[in-house]
Amino acid sequence: MIPSLRLVEDIPEWGTLVALVGGEHHGANVLLVPAARILPGDSRRHGSPPPERRRWRLIDDDLATREVARAEATRRAEALLDSLLDDQQRAQWRSRRGFWVPTPFGEVELGRISHLRFNGVDGTRLVLCVLPTRFSELPDADIWTNLLLVLHAEPLRFFGVANYRTPRGAWQSGPVPLALPRSAVD
Repeated sequence: MIPSLRLVEDIPEWGTLVALVGGEHHGANVLLVPAARILPGDSRRHGSPPPERRRWRLIDDDLATREVARAEATRRAEALLDSLLDDQQRAQWRSRRGFWVPTPFGEVELGRISHLRFNGVDGTRLVLCVLPTRFSELPDADIWTNLLLVLHAEPLRFFGVANYRTPRGAWQSGPVPLALPRSAVD
C-alpha cells in the first residue's frame, strides 16, 4: 500500500508537518522542508533560466516530533502562567514579557533571566538571580511560573537561595539581606 499524507501543521520558516497514512510507516510524522533550487541538467531556452523547481527533503521524524512537542509545551506553559497572574500582572506580561510580584519584603520583577529587579520595603534596590533546577530545559513561562509560586508560598526560601547585587555592583551569594516585612513593622 502506498501511503498518503495528512496535513498536521504548517510550521512557518520550517515547512509542513504531515502524518503518513497507510503503509509501513503509518502514523509517523514527517517534516517536509522546501529546498528551492535549479536542478543540474536543465536546458536553458532562449537565454532565459529554467523555471525554478521545488524539491522536498525529509527531516527525521524525531526532530519534527520534538519541535511540535516543544511548541505545545510552550503554549501550555504560557496558558498556565496566564492563569496564575492577576489582571495587572497579565497586562504587564503581555505588553513587555515581565511582571511585578509583591512579597512581604518588597516587589520582585520576573521576566529577565539572571536579572530580577527587587525593590525592598526599605527602599533597597537590588538585582537578583534565581533559577529553577534544569531551567534550560523549560519554556520561559515555566521558569516564571516556578519562581512566582515560590515567591507566593515561600518567599524566605526564594530570597535565601538568590544571588544578588546592587544595580552596578558585583554579584554576591545569598541569602539576600532583607528588611523586616511590612506587617512586622506595623
